[in-house]
Amino acid sequence: MWNWRWFGNSAKSPDKTAHKKGEDTHHQVTDDQPHNPYSEVRFLSGHTGTVHQIARIDKHRFVSASDDSLAIVWDSETGCRLFTLAGHRGRVMCVLPLQPCSQESCLLMTASEDGTIRLWDLNADERFEEGLCQSVVTGHGGPVKCLAQLSQDMICSGGSDICLWNRSGRQLSRCDRSRLEENSDVHSLLKLDSRHFGVVAASDYKSLAVYDINKKPMMETDRYELQFVRYLYNSHKENICCLTSISINFFASGSYDGVILLWSTNTLSAIKIFHCLNPSPVVCGPSTMIRHILVIGERYLFAAVGNGFKVYDVIAYEDSHGHPKPLASNTNAHLQPITSMEFLEDRAMLATASEDNTIRLWGNPNKLKRESDISSQVPENHSSQGKASVEDFLGIELNPQRGRRRGTPPLPMVPSLLGELLLHSDSVKVGLTLGDEAWA
Repeated sequence: MWNWRWFGNSAKSPDKTAHKKGEDTHHQVTDDQPHNPYSEVRFLSGHTGTVHQIARIDKHRFVSASDDSLAIVWDSETGCRLFTLAGHRGRVMCVLPLQPCSQESCLLMTASEDGTIRLWDLNADERFEEGLCQSVVTGHGGPVKCLAQLSQDMICSGGSDICLWNRSGRQLSRCDRSRLEENSDVHSLLKLDSRHFGVVAASDYKSLAVYDINKKPMMETDRYELQFVRYLYNSHKENICCLTSISINFFASGSYDGVILLWSTNTLSAIKIFHCLNPSPVVCGPSTMIRHILVIGERYLFAAVGNGFKVYDVIAYEDSHGHPKPLASNTNAHLQPITSMEFLEDRAMLATASEDNTIRLWGNPNKLKRESDISSQVPENHSSQGKASVEDFLGIELNPQRGRRRGTPPLPMVPSLLGELLLHSDSVKVGLTLGDEAWA
C-alpha cells in the first residue's frame, strides 16, 4: 500500500536518518526544531500509486489524484478518508473542485489519461465508500491533462485537443490542435477575460497559444466556439513548464532555462522578464527549470528554480539596468529540485517540497508569530494580509505604492531553515497547507 503523510501540531522532530539522498552541508536545523509547527504525523493509506496533485475542496475536505486511477476525498481535520472516486482506466491527471461549492451543490471533476472526464457529487451520503459519479464525459482524442473553470457554468479541458463543457458535462465546443505547429499536449490552461473572453494554453513548446471563446446566439440556446487565435512568439527561448495567474491584469509563465515572463492580459505582451539564474544556463534540464510559481497578494512571486527558490516583487525592485531584483534568494534550498511550494501566511513561512524526499520550512526567526497571535488574528483582506506576511518572511517593510524597501537588511536576503519534515520515502510531488494545524 502506498502511504503518504499528513502532518499536524504537537510531538517532536523526526529522525534525520530518513533523509537518504545525500548529506546536506548547506542548511542545518536543531533537533528540537523550536520553530516547526508540524510534528505529529499520520500516514494516509488508500492510494497504490504516486500522488501528484492535491486540491482543497472547502475548509473541511481536500482531494488527492494518483497514478493508480483513483481520486480520494479526505477530511482536512482528521485525515480520514471520506470517498474513493473510482472508475477511470488510467492515471488521474487532474482534479478540479467546481465553484461555488455549497450544501445544495458541490461538484468535482477528475480528468484522466484514459481520455475521459468524470463529474462527481461530493454531497453524496458519506456512508457509501465510493463517490457518486454523475456523468462520464467523453470527447477528447487523447489524455486529458488539465482543467480550468472559466465561469460558474463553463469549464475548459486540455490535452491533445482543447474542449469546453458546461457544469453538467455537456460539450460546448472542441478545438482540434492536430494542425498546429506545436507537437505536444497542453499541460496548463489559464482564463483570459480582461480584454476578451478566452484562454491561454501552455505545452512543451516555446510559445503560449491563445484561444478565443465566441458566443453565437441560437434559437433555443447559446452556441460557443473555441477558436485558436495565435501564438505569443519571441518570448521564451526554451519550452514552457508552468503557467499561473497573478491578477486580472497579469499572468506569468516559466521555462526550462530558469526564465519567468510577466504578461499583460490586456495586450498579451511580455512586459517584464525575470532571469532566475545568473549566468544563463548553457544546458537546460531539471536543475534549471521553473517547476512552480506561487503568487501571494497579487504581487509577490515565489519561483521554484532547480534546487532553490527566489522571491520577486512584480511591481518594483529593479537593478540599475532595469532588471527585476529578487527580494530573497536561496539557490541550494534542497539536494534535489523543488517540486512545489506553499506559503503559510498566518505563520509567515514558506514550505518547499522536493525530490530529495523532504519538505522544508523557511522564514525569518525574528519575525515569527506566537500561537496566541495566530489564533487571535483579525481577518484582513487577502492582499493586505499577504503583504504583511511577506514582509515578516523577508524581515523588511515595503512601501505599498512603490515597493521601496525601508530598513537595514540587505537584498536579496537568504531565508533561514526553520524545520524539516523527513518521513517521506520517495520524492515529494506536491504539498498543501490545511490551515494552521496541518499540512499534506
